[in-house]
Amino acid sequence: MYIEGGKINITSSQDGIQAETELLVADGDITIKTGEGSKNSIKSNQTPGQMPEGMTKGERPTIPDGQTKGERPEMPQDIRHPSSNQDTNKNSNTDVSTNTSTDENTSMKALKATTNIIIDGGTFNIDSEDDSIHSNANAIINGGTFEIASGDDGIHSDTKLDINGGIINISKSYEGIESTTININDGNIHVVASDDGINAAGGNDVSTETGMPGNDKFSSSGDALININGGYVYVDASGDGIDANGSINMVGGTVLVNGPTNNGNGSLDYDETFDISGGTLVAAGSAGMAQMPSDSSSQKILNLSLTSQEANTVVNIKSSDGKNILTYSPSKNYSSVIVSTPDIKDNTKYTVSVGGTAKGEAKDGLYFDGNYSGGTEVGSETTSSIITNIIQEGASTSSMRGHGGQGGRPGGKGHKMQPNTSGQTNNQINSQITEQ
Repeated sequence: MYIEGGKINITSSQDGIQAETELLVADGDITIKTGEGSKNSIKSNQTPGQMPEGMTKGERPTIPDGQTKGERPEMPQDIRHPSSNQDTNKNSNTDVSTNTSTDENTSMKALKATTNIIIDGGTFNIDSEDDSIHSNANAIINGGTFEIASGDDGIHSDTKLDINGGIINISKSYEGIESTTININDGNIHVVASDDGINAAGGNDVSTETGMPGNDKFSSSGDALININGGYVYVDASGDGIDANGSINMVGGTVLVNGPTNNGNGSLDYDETFDISGGTLVAAGSAGMAQMPSDSSSQKILNLSLTSQEANTVVNIKSSDGKNILTYSPSKNYSSVIVSTPDIKDNTKYTVSVGGTAKGEAKDGLYFDGNYSGGTEVGSETTSSIITNIIQEGASTSSMRGHGGQGGRPGGKGHKMQPNTSGQTNNQINSQITEQ
């Protein structure tokens, strides 16, 4: 299917535009609403870890009639044996006129292709109950302007996703951007997700609407990869901000993450390595599962462990010569901030302050060349290794993970950072961590 231009307005109970093989869009003004829209989705409206409606914490789900304890529920044939390269729901002719949100066999995606999706330009306004853009193979976005509200994934491809440009605003989703390999080369991207903001996993996404968080059928894969080579990326996620069931590489661009407020997720999460050699990274969120980029990185990293800070409380980092390294105002409560920029140098003292007032130009909470004053100094440290920890007195114990999915090594337990009450400097503590 090839769309060269024109104005298209689609309201559909099932898929909006479905290509049996490839979907190519060069230009056009395209508006699509599928199902009852994103507002009708249980997944995108449910916070990770939240119990299903009517169930209390610790309560076991009710066993369906006719099913004994321990027996697996019967699954539909097309879910039991999905094709490896085919959306199991794509040929569904189910009558959904009565209740689209309860039929798990109904596909309600906005733009869908069995093989590839290539978008070179156009204006897209999408409100979909299922994925907004979905490919069973690869997707390439070279340009265009996207306003997306999704009840499931904002942009999904089973194999590879390349974003080379465009203005992408995903205002609502369960998971914002998802594929096995994600390459962000350019573009202006904003993602709001009730679970993971950007997720690299593996397998096929065959679910449409299960009503349970985490049932997205997109399985874990140690080969999953996120490459950030440029562009501007802002993520607001209730689950993990940026999550790779494999590795993350960042060589350029700007990435801002307002991560979770619950300690069961982190602003960054990866299984293998996260190497950063360029660009600006700021990731704020809860401290319980905080994970730093790897110490194999070539760009310096400051890892701030703070007492609980209220939303919109400014955090500031200055170097010993008075240079402003970071002034940032996270939109949600936070106790962990991870920062890496080319401005962080070796053998330089950096001081962290919170609170106070920031003035000047700001975008998504990040201030550019602004004036900062009136804050409370919470710690300072001199850089000596790739990762420097600055710990505020009284900060809660947190898991400062630096290499693999669980910590110091893949599968390991990670380093537990206690509040600094020993009288040692943070550099001494950093040295002990490195030796461990």
